[in-house]
Amino acid sequence: MRKIFFILGVVIITCCILALGYTTLIYSPPKTMTGDLKEQIVSEYDGWKIEDRPLAETEAMEETVEGILNFSQAVYRTYERGSTRISVYVAYWEPKMMPVRLVQSHTPDVCWVRSGWTLIPEESGFSVPCSVEGEELFNAERRTLEKDNHTEYVAYWHVLGDQLYVNRTKPGQWDRWDPIKTLFTYGLHQQREQFFIRINSNKPIDEIWDLPLMQDILKELAELTLTPPAAPEQA
Repeated sequence: MRKIFFILGVVIITCCILALGYTTLIYSPPKTMTGDLKEQIVSEYDGWKIEDRPLAETEAMEETVEGILNFSQAVYRTYERGSTRISVYVAYWEPKMMPVRLVQSHTPDVCWVRSGWTLIPEESGFSVPCSVEGEELFNAERRTLEKDNHTEYVAYWHVLGDQLYVNRTKPGQWDRWDPIKTLFTYGLHQQREQFFIRINSNKPIDEIWDLPLMQDILKELAELTLTPPAAPEQA
């Protein structure tokens, strides 16, 4: 019996080494992102005050954040008009740049909660269908969070190549087995390029979704990465 387990162990280790070698030396995922990310998101709009914000409060903290997230490009832009504020954050990782599980660990469910925000599960939604001008988008994760008597409404997406990456079945849930499960779901394709998109506002997402500004932002995000691949034609 020991001999069988030993042989099985050797086979598993050999397969892991071969898979790692293939991923590192041979597998070359396509890159679709071109140009400057900041130029691909609405930067001017009549009636709205628009400002690019740093990712952290100080330059030193920003360098730390960038070092942890290790993204290729990122933009954090706010839009304000009257009492309405909308923030759009987009981060992009080139193929083979960042393990998918590390990107997933910086979603609001994890990062915001660790920063003192409280998730309101009954006001949050998992895999919510959404569209722009009748065109289907990837389903969004919706979250409502509170901190210091302030409520923030969030919609976010994590896109891996041409697939939406989701590792939970309800808001706030974290699947500790996810790193292993993803090997069977995505295989070596975890090395593909990634986008993380977050829209948050002091107004409920449903209230801002149909604003002309928001529709234009969504159309740009759809072109960038939020449009699901077309279903294969039936023979």
